[in-house]
Amino acid sequence: MSAALTVQIDETVLARLDALAAERGTTREQVVRMAVDDLVASADPEGRLFDDWQLTLIDEGFAAAENGDFATDEDVEAVFSKYRA
Repeated sequence: MSAALTVQIDETVLARLDALAAERGTTREQVVRMAVDDLVASADPEGRLFDDWQLTLIDEGFAAAENGDFATDEDVEAVFSKYRA
């Protein structure tokens, strides 16, 4: 089941949207549908968008590094050893 949605889009964006649709041999509606599907699919289970939760993880990694929480040489060697051929 689908539902209609009306949005206002800047004419410049609309022109780019039409160009993308033409390049793909599809309609602007299909391009918008794919973009919305991709955006929704990129959200994690809590509804945060990919770049939001990715930035959170990066910030957590920086904080850990600032606290000196690094892998030891032994930890790194264990991972490399696990995947060496």
